[in-house]
Amino acid sequence: MPFEWNDQLSIGIYEIDEQHKNLVALANEALKSIHQDPEDEVIQIIIKELVEYTWAHFQIEEKMMRDSGYPEYLTHQQEHQLLTRDVAQFQKQLLEASIPDSRVVCEFIQHWLIYHIMDSDQHFGAFLKTLSIAAHPSPIT
Repeated sequence: MPFEWNDQLSIGIYEIDEQHKNLVALANEALKSIHQDPEDEVIQIIIKELVEYTWAHFQIEEKMMRDSGYPEYLTHQQEHQLLTRDVAQFQKQLLEASIPDSRVVCEFIQHWLIYHIMDSDQHFGAFLKTLSIAAHPSPIT
């Protein structure tokens, strides 16, 4: 069950939205690999890339929060820390499992990625828009 980018996921800040689109694409790539060959080591590589990209995204997002004086920064940062911890545990479980369960992976990604974007990140986007901050693309390298 692939995730599709839609306007509900957009927070209205170009740089963050582009990173979120990349995260959704990586999540879909992981799910596709699991469906095609659940024993393939490519899954581990994709999950690792997803984790690393997410960590970089969190760093950029948190810098934007600090720079803008976002009043919910500490709460959002704590959420990122919990997500990072949960992802590390999940990645470890995937490494230990002989065949990952695609349903479990899908549910985890949905909770980890989609709900975070649709809740916490929406609040941050709304805050930035009140400051009339024009975001310009600066992709993660």
